[in-house]
Amino acid sequence: MYTPIGPAASQPRGMASLLHWKAYFVVVFVALGVLFTASSIHTGQSATSVSVALPVANMQTLPSLASSSSSIAPVSSEVDPTLAQKVGQMLQVDISTVLYGKNRNPRFALNKARVAYYAKLGIGSYFNSPFAGGPSRHESWTADEWHDVIDQIQAIYAQHNAVPAIYGIDTIHGANYVRDAVLFPQPLAAASSFNLDVAYRMGEVSAKDSLAAGLPWIFSPVLGLAMQPKWARNYETFGEDPHTVSAFGVALIQGLQANNRTAACMKHFIGYSNPTSGNDRADSVISDFELVNYYAPSFL
Repeated sequence: MYTPIGPAASQPRGMASLLHWKAYFVVVFVALGVLFTASSIHTGQSATSVSVALPVANMQTLPSLASSSSSIAPVSSEVDPTLAQKVGQMLQVDISTVLYGKNRNPRFALNKARVAYYAKLGIGSYFNSPFAGGPSRHESWTADEWHDVIDQIQAIYAQHNAVPAIYGIDTIHGANYVRDAVLFPQPLAAASSFNLDVAYRMGEVSAKDSLAAGLPWIFSPVLGLAMQPKWARNYETFGEDPHTVSAFGVALIQGLQANNRTAACMKHFIGYSNPTSGNDRADSVISDFELVNYYAPSFL
C-alpha cells in the first residue's frame, strides 16, 4: 500500500488516487471566505465589508478602505471573540503586501493605510522577509529597524482595537534575515557534529537575535529527511536518519524556546522533503512503511 501525495496525473498504475496539495489550499481559502461572509450576514452588514479580496494593484482605493467602518468588534476580556475575529486570527499575510512597491527603507516603506485595512479585517499574523523577493537598493534591516516597523504595525492595530498581530519568519541557521545577527552552519552541517549541544546553542542564540528584532515566531526547525538527492533544500535538514533528525529537532526547539518568549514552528509537512521529481513544493509518492518508519517520527 502507498500513501501518495500529489495530483492523480503523476501516479503509477494500480495505486490509489493522488491528492493535490493545491486543492487543499483552495478549499481552505474558500471555507475562510464563506466564514467571513456568514459572519457579515449574521451581523447585518454587507459581505464586502469583510471580504479578503484586497485590490492590491489599485493603491488609490486603500484610503477609503481604511476609513470604512470595521466589521471586527474590539476584543474584550469579558466576551468571546466573534467568528470574524477567529477567522482573522487564522490568516497570515506576506510583509511585502504592506510595503510600497520595492521600497525597503524601513523609515518610508510601510504602507500604513494597507496595515489599517488588515487590522480592520483582523488579520492575525505577518511573515517573511521584505528581502525574500530578491536584491534591493537598501540593505537588510537591523534589529532596531525590524523593531521599528513592527512597532508601527502594532500601533496601527491598537488604534483599531484589533488583536495584536504576531510576526513569523524563517530562521534556519541563525536569524538570517536580521543584519549583523549570528549565523551558524546549515542544519545539515550541524548534524554532522552529532553534538546536540550545538543544536541547542544554535536555538538559544537564534531566538535571542530574532526576539531582539521583534520576531517571536520562528519557522524552524526543518524536520524532513534528506532522502531525495535531487531536492535543492537538503541542506536545511538534519540528514536522512530519522533518529538523528528527531534528536536534533528536539534540541533545537528546546534552545529556541528556552527564553519562554519565542515559539518554534517545526516544518514543513510529513513527506514534503521527498518530492518524486526533486522539485521543491512538488508531489511525493511514498509507501505506508516509509511514511510510518521514516518520515513521521521526527514530527511526533
